[in-house]
Amino acid sequence: MDVGVWRLVNPVGSSVSRLAIGERTPHHGTAKAIGFLSNRKPNTGMLQGVLGKRLEERGFNVRFYEKESAALGASEDLIERIALECGRVINGTGD
Repeated sequence: MDVGVWRLVNPVGSSVSRLAIGERTPHHGTAKAIGFLSNRKPNTGMLQGVLGKRLEERGFNVRFYEKESAALGASEDLIERIALECGRVINGTGD
């Protein structure tokens, strides 16, 4: 039996102070799109579609993407495309 080394990681992130209103990044017109990456599980498309529509109603540019399979990670090509087209990405699951 092969014995591995375990490394315990604290999942709690560090807190960041809130930004003042004037320091926030632009989000209408001048910023890249908000992307939604679907993992192709049931209900993901519906959930992301509703949220995307609400963001579009508020003036955001929204784009939708899907992985090839729920069992596999996104391809490098897809990740690069999303990075070029979007300033923010919401990766959702419909479980």
